[in-house]
Amino acid sequence: MPQNKDLHGNAPDKSNVVLLLIDIISDFEFEDGEKLFKHALPNFVLKPKHSGFYSTTLDILLEHLQCRTLILTGVTTNSCILFTANDAYIRDFNLVIPRDCVAAVDVRENAHALKHLKRVLKADISPSSKIDFDELKKI
Repeated sequence: MPQNKDLHGNAPDKSNVVLLLIDIISDFEFEDGEKLFKHALPNFVLKPKHSGFYSTTLDILLEHLQCRTLILTGVTTNSCILFTANDAYIRDFNLVIPRDCVAAVDVRENAHALKHLKRVLKADISPSSKIDFDELKKI
């Protein structure tokens, strides 16, 4: 157990539900970036690769917070959201991925990724207006 348990206001001391904004800090300077940006505008972890867990301190932060449920939002559903969700799933996190808070370049790819996230990773893909935060805190 670390000697200093306080993150000095940089994060709460404990939260069993955590919201991750995937690839929102981006210049969208990549192939199809302009198309993706148009889909990302209405929606609301700095990472070097596709997954928010790869080569980051996310595991350490989530362990400190005693997090059990992740709410994933951002772009791209069929890539960075999917890779982060896969890594979260194998770490036994509960997943909430509001379908109105994620985007992909192609609407069909987005829908296919959401179906995969629900079927394979057991993610709740209900719209954000249906999230019951009080219920999530109990999990």
